Amino acid sequence: MRMTAGLLITDTHVLLVEKTKPDWQSGLWNAVGGKMEEGETPHECMVREFKEETGLLIPLWRRMVTENGPGYSVVFFVSSELGRVGIPSENDTGERLAWHRLDILPEMVGNLNWLIPLALDWRSLSHIEINTSGDIRDRPSWT
Repeated sequence: MRMTAGLLITDTHVLLVEKTKPDWQSGLWNAVGGKMEEGETPHECMVREFKEETGLLIPLWRRMVTENGPGYSVVFFVSSELGRVGIPSENDTGERLAWHRLDILPEMVGNLNWLIPLALDWRSLSHIEINTSGDIRDRPSWT
């Protein structure tokens, strides 16, 4: 499964979605994103998914990290193009969207514990690729 996820981030806040599905993510906060469609580039998917879930068209995303694991690949993007803007209270599937202070983050999908700090210095990043041997669902609280 190929997916994208994006962090819209400011100096003080990050936009996250409170997941209700899949089951292993239920109740955890995650980046906005979703599955890539056939023939779609990761960037096209990120722009489309963010627009579908938030109503915001953000064309400028910087590719940050690709995480490859058994049966999945997620391309993570970061943007600070719009700063902290108004968003709907829910995404297109009824999951809650909210801005979170970077110094008081909620319980999140585990890989965000290292992706958010990395995203804070995104201007100095080059795209990196990480290959994991385990299933991310086995480690929902990585630190």
